Amino acid sequence: MPARKRKYALRSKPPYVAILEAFANSEPLNKYQLEIKSKVARQSVYDWVPKLKKNGLIEIKPTGSGNESYGLTEQGWMLAAGLNLDPDKAPARLREKYLATMKQIRELHTQNADMWLPIIRQVWIDRKAPSGWSLTLKMKAQRDGRVKFYFKSGTKRQ
Repeated sequence: MPARKRKYALRSKPPYVAILEAFANSEPLNKYQLEIKSKVARQSVYDWVPKLKKNGLIEIKPTGSGNESYGLTEQGWMLAAGLNLDPDKAPARLREKYLATMKQIRELHTQNADMWLPIIRQVWIDRKAPSGWSLTLKMKAQRDGRVKFYFKSGTKRQ
């Protein structure tokens, strides 16, 4: 018996990323168009559209037909740009806002690094720290080169 051809390709990204990508590339879309463009299973589309709408990432867009069509909100465009889903297609005012937000985040990361590096250096050199003090830093590069990190510090509560 021949193998059945898959209707949808196996995905390495979560459905919401594929859905946001479909909206970023062409909007507005109804649920059927979204299913086709995002290559996500129908049930995933029907599960994720209300979640994205509730979180303010998509909204109902008026179209001439009786079908509900959806499009990205400002917050949705910001998230799509943050996921590197072609931020050049976002409206110009949102692109500027995104770049300003990224600049603020970079400045905050620089301030945090400037604060923690002398402490880490001193503990590393002296091999001494207050009782119960801990610091955890985990950094991992993804396939696309972006770095995810986990940072936790503090002392044990007594």
